[in-house]
Amino acid sequence: CQWRMLPKNFPKWQLVYYYYIRWVEAGYFDLILEKLRMRVRIKMGQKAEASLGIMDSQSVRWGNNRGLHGV
Repeated sequence: CQWRMLPKNFPKWQLVYYYYIRWVEAGYFDLILEKLRMRVRIKMGQKAEASLGIMDSQSVRWGNNRGLHGV
């Protein structure tokens, strides 16, 4: 959601944004997401760490597909 549309029971959006930026820069959100991912995997009966990674090469277009301006 937009920062100005936070629920009324939240602090002012500027304060929430201030802490959000600090936590992102400190790496806290990456840490939280990693821990949540591990918990979900364990709950599903899998190892906490993934043993395989797959990259989707079909999402990237290759070749001479250019727009009107040659870009």
